[in-house]
Amino acid sequence: MRRLLDRLDRAATWVTPGKHPKPTTPPSWVARQIMARLEWPFPPLAGVVEAPTLQPHGTLLSTAGYDADSALLYWPDGEYFLGPAEPTRADVDTAVAALLDPVQDFPFVGDAGKAGKAAYVAAALSSVARQAIPGPVPAFAIVSPTPEPEKGCSPG
Repeated sequence: MRRLLDRLDRAATWVTPGKHPKPTTPPSWVARQIMARLEWPFPPLAGVVEAPTLQPHGTLLSTAGYDADSALLYWPDGEYFLGPAEPTRADVDTAVAALLDPVQDFPFVGDAGKAGKAAYVAAALSSVARQAIPGPVPAFAIVSPTPEPEKGCSPG
């Protein structure tokens, strides 16, 4: 119950009733009442996403609102280009080039930077595909191939 009280305390500003309210902590009876509920009048919420995301069953969540299958609320923070439903190899190459554009001047090292660039693209796509991957996702380390003055990064 302490964890629930902590969450309640963080979720609202609690004050004493009366003419001169003073800050206080949430009363224990509020937490007990929440814990005693047998059902809730709203569906479960696993998370809120602001950009289109892949779902565990492989479909793309791109319609704003609550998705009952994934228990995600998609609340877009802007307009997103979703691309073609069945991309060609040229479409994929264009998308990869767009992902690499922000780091085009980074000095990726080794094998003409192919491994570093592939790791960078994988790191970028992992955030989009996170909901579709059960369990943990890989971590991506960023290391510098050069000393301090001429800093560059290489994901890997």
